[in-house]
Amino acid sequence: MGKSIKKIYKILIIFLLVLLTIPTTAYFVLQNSKIQTFLTQKIIQEISKNIDAKIKIGHVNFKFFNRIVLENVYVEDHLKDTLLYSDKIICNIRKFDRNKKLADISNVNMINAKVYLHKFDTLRPINLVYIFKNPKDTVKSKSKWQINFQNIEMHQSVFKFKSVRKKEKRNGVNF
Repeated sequence: MGKSIKKIYKILIIFLLVLLTIPTTAYFVLQNSKIQTFLTQKIIQEISKNIDAKIKIGHVNFKFFNRIVLENVYVEDHLKDTLLYSDKIICNIRKFDRNKKLADISNVNMINAKVYLHKFDTLRPINLVYIFKNPKDTVKSKSKWQINFQNIEMHQSVFKFKSVRKKEKRNGVNF
């Protein structure tokens, strides 16, 4: 009887060690910046496909629980032109649910960002609308992600707006 209690005790200790080792190992593996970048690239590929625009991120670093630092962020508009480029974006992830395709992001700080807004003709909206369009407006709304942003700050950033609208000539006769 004493031998069976010792065996059960050893099995229980081994089980508890394995149970503690797996989450600890996973935590330290996920702290590796290369693995964080790889996992983020997979998520970005899915989001990029859903919004029908190319998104690239050069480097990712997760800080203590919910803070994320993205470096060299590039977002392309529907006409394959640059919509946004930022050297660094720091934000907090309040909620991320892959099953519901929901992400709540707050306190977004864009550092050295360049935003290029284009209005190519009078019939279509500005290029920013195509990226942030309402999923209810599309036929396949089930496959779309809902991403909510709160408190966006921009530091040392530039906005450029380009329109194809013809300028009125001030001289001569206006026929």
